[in-house]
Amino acid sequence: MTDEARLAAAVLRAASEAGRTTSSLSLSEIAAAAGISRATLVRRVGGRAEVDALLARHGVPRPDLPDRVITAAAMIIATEGVAALTLERVAGAAGCTVPTVYERLGGRDQVLIAVFRRHAVLPQLAPLLRSTPDGLGPTVRRIYGELLQLGYDDSVVTTALMIDALGRPDSALATHLRDRYLPEANRAVAGFLTELIDAGQLRPLPLPSLLALFFGPVQFCLETGLITGRPEPAELSRLTDDLADAFVRGVGVEPAAGRS
Repeated sequence: MTDEARLAAAVLRAASEAGRTTSSLSLSEIAAAAGISRATLVRRVGGRAEVDALLARHGVPRPDLPDRVITAAAMIIATEGVAALTLERVAGAAGCTVPTVYERLGGRDQVLIAVFRRHAVLPQLAPLLRSTPDGLGPTVRRIYGELLQLGYDDSVVTTALMIDALGRPDSALATHLRDRYLPEANRAVAGFLTELIDAGQLRPLPLPSLLALFFGPVQFCLETGLITGRPEPAELSRLTDDLADAFVRGVGVEPAAGRS
């Protein structure tokens, strides 16, 4: 079996095990499935378009048009920034026309919203927000670990889009973040935290305070990671433990439920 065939088989297996489509897997997830680093994958194969072409050569169905548009737009944002994104460039990279992009997704702001929805944590957040029978410490540690993994994969794209929204507060993207995404994310986490309060595991602090304490440290790590780079696995594991311990010791009813 060739290296290309092994990569294609690994991607198909990873998508099947996760119950997702191959096009929804990030480059980091594809690299992990193949047992290599993201940097090695990009060096050997290329970016998203090249990876999709490799998969197509080995029988993996080509992503549908909206997926190709979102993937192309995300690649431009990750490598050149939001300002470099035009519908002409996105259409060219996705193998379609500008009118087709308008027809299927809408204008530039609608494409930006679609990219944000693909890469943001919220669509993947709900399954994470469940308690474990082991108590508060292990629950928070598991959630933080998964949030950091997801965030480090996509923080370049999502941070660039959030900065763009801050600079254009009247844009459709800013409106979406302000009126839909952030309220949805806060409601999801607030419900989870309320369940922990009701179960006697968290102090009954005001929800805005709990949300800031829960999200703030993770967001700081992801933002600084844009400059310092993704931590090595051992460092990431220690970081996850430390953040979880800090939250549990700060607001948990039983501080001893932190790291054992």
